[in-house]
Amino acid sequence: MAPLAWQDGNRQNMAVLEVIRTLPDLLGFPVRTITGLSNLTTGAPDPDTRRRYQAAFLPMLVGAGVSMVLLNVLDPALMRVARSSQRIADGTVFSWQ
Repeated sequence: MAPLAWQDGNRQNMAVLEVIRTLPDLLGFPVRTITGLSNLTTGAPDPDTRRRYQAAFLPMLVGAGVSMVLLNVLDPALMRVARSSQRIADGTVFSWQ
């Protein structure tokens, strides 16, 4: 991921999501992708801002089909978002259980 603070960081990240979405069709076979979520918030002014933007972008990555995300596993709020995003996107029948 490109830092959001870059001049065109947001545009680059939206392009990365589109590439992740289209790679399997383009190549004709399933692909596995990995990204570093913390790169997105390089230069964030404080931990709350970093957390908020990472939590907002993580479901977008999951929805695009990213295979693996490097993230702060010690952040309980971010881990809740990761688990919830995965449960919604895993293709099975959803249940609150």
